[in-house]
Amino acid sequence: QGLWGAPVVGGSLRDANGQTVISYYLMGGNTDPAPAAPTSNIYRVDVSTSDGSLNVSQPSGVGSGNASTGTPRSGHTAVQFKGSVYVAGGIDQGQTTPNRLVSGSYIQPDRRFPDLDPSPGGVTYFINKNTGLPAPRSGHGMVVVPNAATNPTRAFVYLIGGSDGVTTQATNYVTTIGDPNITTVSFPYEGFYISKTVPFAKANARLKRIFWAADIPTGAGVEINYRLSNAADCTTLDSKTEIEVPWQPTTATFNAAAGQFEYSILSDITNCFQYRARLTPNAQSETNTTPYLKRLGIVIEVPGAIDLTVKSANVSRNVNNVPIGFNITLRNKNTLLVNEPTLAADFGINGPGTALGSFFVDVFIYPPGITPPASHTIPTVPSAYTALSIDVFRSELQAGPNGIGFDFTIPSDRPLCDYTVRYNPPNGCTVRSMKSLFPTAGTYKIVVVVDGNNDVTEQPTGGGAEGNNVSVATSVIITGDQVPKDGSTIYLPRIAKP
Repeated sequence: QGLWGAPVVGGSLRDANGQTVISYYLMGGNTDPAPAAPTSNIYRVDVSTSDGSLNVSQPSGVGSGNASTGTPRSGHTAVQFKGSVYVAGGIDQGQTTPNRLVSGSYIQPDRRFPDLDPSPGGVTYFINKNTGLPAPRSGHGMVVVPNAATNPTRAFVYLIGGSDGVTTQATNYVTTIGDPNITTVSFPYEGFYISKTVPFAKANARLKRIFWAADIPTGAGVEINYRLSNAADCTTLDSKTEIEVPWQPTTATFNAAAGQFEYSILSDITNCFQYRARLTPNAQSETNTTPYLKRLGIVIEVPGAIDLTVKSANVSRNVNNVPIGFNITLRNKNTLLVNEPTLAADFGINGPGTALGSFFVDVFIYPPGITPPASHTIPTVPSAYTALSIDVFRSELQAGPNGIGFDFTIPSDRPLCDYTVRYNPPNGCTVRSMKSLFPTAGTYKIVVVVDGNNDVTEQPTGGGAEGNNVSVATSVIITGDQVPKDGSTIYLPRIAKP
């Protein structure tokens, strides 16, 4: 009450949630007229963005103490630029003449205001480097003028008039803030970066891992917090306060091989991700260099799996019981990940339909007298009994309801390509005839392998989905009059003798 001789700084600020708030700070000043009784308190005044009403706080403190101007003071001035506050001159309690002191602080993301620090290395001195004002001043004016036209990080600061304690002064001083040519600078104790909200845009996604890389001087640190939302519109997370959606901590481990910090998590189903980086040194810091966050990435997990199997495989025949092709039905059915859906075979990193292309269904044909191995492996090179590769598009094996699956029968007119040629590109598809596959009568054994080259990412791996891609041997009996003929067959009418 009755405060005068005190500067006011503030304006539009960004808080720890990344939200725009409006606050100003009343710093020191006199509380009694005779004799003058200056105070060191710094009061924060929050401005309502709806009606402009004011909410005056108690002195804004750090921990259990209150932020202050240090020594009680009046007649000083202050400016604020890019969240940092600079105070100059004034008359300290018990003194009759002004000082040359220039001290600084900054406004924290929670709008607290730490003590002004006049020690070398603790602030950015902006007039005559570390020597303070060129001459003692009180009752003077000070204004900051941003140099937005050529350098938005740089501003001019003008100190205007005032008194040296004896006479009024006509001399004005000018300097700059944010000038890269000034080397005697220091940094705020801590700084925050608030990311924009990232939408996953994938159904039933979960956050699985956060990783980041940073340059961290000795004694400094980078603290990463995050928060999640399952809202369809991720922009709503930006407007939430820390009380509404708290920031979650991370406990990182350093992966030397990758040169990055990593934090593993398996969240609930979510759709929106936001992170906050706190960059800070500590009391043992060997340098006042700010830590540098170079990159941050996340890994998300989309529930469900692709699991391809051979549902059935046999030889199709014509009306004369002669083999004319293959009848192979494939199945995409997730049974290994319980209570999770079956994904389409063309499910890529950006969702269904983004894994384009095709894969091969390989057919092993064992002639009469040859027994297939009891444990048939997925082929990696041609063998004596490998005959066919049939091209199947990923998009042809769609997702099915969990536990039911999706069946796809390969069209009968799909070319039967020579397996050996397929493994030796760029020869392309050389079509095999049924005659070449079943040249003589006898009992043939057929084994079908789906996705032998692992072109479709099936889950889970390690003996799971990839381990059930081979069908059991199917016996096909070919009699002498059923052996396919090469070339065309012409059927003539039978004429009975009268």
